[in-house]
Amino acid sequence: MIKKVIVLELKDTYALAMEEGGNIIRIKRKDGLSVGDKIYVLPEDIYQPEQEHAITPFSFNELRKKLSIDHTSNTISWSRLVGVAAMLAIVISLLLPKLSLPAFAEASFDGSAGIQLELDRNGRILEAVSTDDSVSDEAVLALKEKNIKDAEAEIYSLCDSESILIGYASLNEDNKDDGLVQIIQSLFPKQSVVYLQGNPNDIHMAETKSISLGKYLIKQKKADELDKIITSLPKEQIEHLLQENPKWVDEDLREIIEDHKEQLEDNDENDVDDDETESSEHFEEDEDTEDPDIPDKGEVAKDQELLDDPEDNDLETFQNDDSEDEPTDNIDDDK
Repeated sequence: MIKKVIVLELKDTYALAMEEGGNIIRIKRKDGLSVGDKIYVLPEDIYQPEQEHAITPFSFNELRKKLSIDHTSNTISWSRLVGVAAMLAIVISLLLPKLSLPAFAEASFDGSAGIQLELDRNGRILEAVSTDDSVSDEAVLALKEKNIKDAEAEIYSLCDSESILIGYASLNEDNKDDGLVQIIQSLFPKQSVVYLQGNPNDIHMAETKSISLGKYLIKQKKADELDKIITSLPKEQIEHLLQENPKWVDEDLREIIEDHKEQLEDNDENDVDDDETESSEHFEEDEDTEDPDIPDKGEVAKDQELLDDPEDNDLETFQNDDSEDEPTDNIDDDK
């Protein structure tokens, strides 16, 4: 008959095992057998000492010694059960595959308030903190175990701003996952976003200064680098930054933003002037364009002069010629 047992203890030539009903038996020790293993045994697997030719049950005294059975109550001591349970828990934890991936990267989000997240490769939030204590612990911890894609609305609400600074860095320089980077960059499509990427050392340095990764990264940028970042932003985002003036925009950065806003306004004015100039030139070209069906003004004036001059008028000449024939009747009367 097949029996299901769990290995309790290993001896030199045999092992002690417990059946499902609680009976303790000896089984032959085989290679690879470990304490805590759950196995099936056949009759031939039962250990039989050489001097005996039958299955020898475990003696009552030895059973009591091993499991601390009380003669009066016939119950197993709780301490032994707790020990067995702890042993089983350790074995199971070693056998089961890990359900969670190790930390892969960190990302910070700063607006009027700020949070920083520790992520695995798939974007699952392993840890969450507010480096400046601007967000309550309860609200931050509520993000744990969620995927960052699903937590977009909550992160935006916690940042409480239309202008968000995102800092990102992997925990290991060999860790490269463009997919996770693209997910983070695609967050908040309707907000003004400045995205900065660092390295593992930046994460450590930000922690030592007790500031977020994004704030640390933006402080390390030189003026020309900040200028390029602001130049890449649409005009609407630049205006949002100036109007809202979030905490992460320091005095130097604000000055750069204001300079760019003035340049954009000057460019807009120049564009308007250019449009007006082009429109005026186009209008003048239309006036100068001659229509072949419309007579020239000089020709019209010349024709008018011909009509007004009696010497050149054919009609008047025709009438004068007719008048020379009229005196015929007067001659006859005189006769």
